[in-house]
Amino acid sequence: MRPQMREEDTIRTFGSVDISNRTGIEKCSFQGSPVTTTSGKGEKHNEQGDAMNLKPRFRTLPAIDGESAYFWTGGAEDELRIMRCQTCGFWVHPPVGICPNCLSRKLAPQATSGTGTLFSYTVNHQVADKRVETPYIIALIELDEQPNLRLLGNLVNCAEENVTVGMPVRVTFEQHDDTFIPVWEPAG
Repeated sequence: MRPQMREEDTIRTFGSVDISNRTGIEKCSFQGSPVTTTSGKGEKHNEQGDAMNLKPRFRTLPAIDGESAYFWTGGAEDELRIMRCQTCGFWVHPPVGICPNCLSRKLAPQATSGTGTLFSYTVNHQVADKRVETPYIIALIELDEQPNLRLLGNLVNCAEENVTVGMPVRVTFEQHDDTFIPVWEPAG
């Protein structure tokens, strides 16, 4: 039987595993609704409402450093940026500092098309944090740039009954101050 989580435990635990002593946890912060999303050609709008159709209300924001800033700030220009090998052109995500295709260390962030297909998904109904509205869709997206180039994120603006593996999607961004979280919505 799982132990019951107390309200004061929701920030420092994930399920029943204590993460408060893990490296970098003090750099994370919770942000609340409303958030600003961007889509298309830089259009910005505030959204609140059904989490299935929009997004979870709260997010743990990443610690942005020199190695990851390109990914978390690219949404300001409506760009999903991924590392790309400057020698052979292979896309590398997550970034590992070396191209697994040609072993070059000449990697640089580059904007992708921001389109892909839904490779797999799950619908989360479990309430781990009362500030996050459920249900919401967790999606594994395969980008159009190359086979097996995949990103995990939320699928928004799509009802659960309309979700199908293989459906085309495009990136949009949730803005939390200077951080832009890539989320996905149906293309077209």
